[in-house]
Amino acid sequence: MPTTIYSTSNDSRQYRQNATWSTARGDATTTGGLGTSSRYSNGVGSYISVGRGGSVYVITRSYFEFDLSGESGTVESADLKIYAFNQATPIVVGTDMIKLVAVKATALAHHGDDFGNVFSSGSTLGTEYCGRTDPPIVAAAYMTFTMNGDAISDINDAIGSGNFTVGIMSYKYDQQDNAPIATEFNKTLIYYQNWSGTSRDPKLELTYA
Repeated sequence: MPTTIYSTSNDSRQYRQNATWSTARGDATTTGGLGTSSRYSNGVGSYISVGRGGSVYVITRSYFEFDLSGESGTVESADLKIYAFNQATPIVVGTDMIKLVAVKATALAHHGDDFGNVFSSGSTLGTEYCGRTDPPIVAAAYMTFTMNGDAISDINDAIGSGNFTVGIMSYKYDQQDNAPIATEFNKTLIYYQNWSGTSRDPKLELTYA
């Protein structure tokens, strides 16, 4: 049976908007707005918001931290599971527009400075930890990010001594650095650690050798 590790209370949604796509997306030093509710209808997203003052690009990312200091052994496989629901418009199953991706993130401080933590330095993104993944589209449920070899290596480095930290981004827009267009609306509902109980908590399922 896999060992389940739930996310720490440092998990959060990070939010930023700007009239310029590159400014909204930022880099490793860019700050945003910290969200600490138990769920957000826009936990991960990239889209254009149109208002009287003009159009702005909106980017949201979610971050999750797993304390592995109490673990021991060698992990051979791992699944990151996030309780989510796709709210993109239009919802076209199998297209890159609705897909999310997990990347390596730097250590969380649990404030707005974490917005740029998907970047390892400057405008260089952290290592991709999984393939592109579709959030559930019928009802909220766990979506599974199957961790790749780079993630397994970082998990094993953190076993017995530290944290494993992951950022979730929209694939087509945020990770690939493509400005969204007005007719496409990418938004995914995400649940976080402080949801009542653990039935919808973010979790890392580890299988040891």
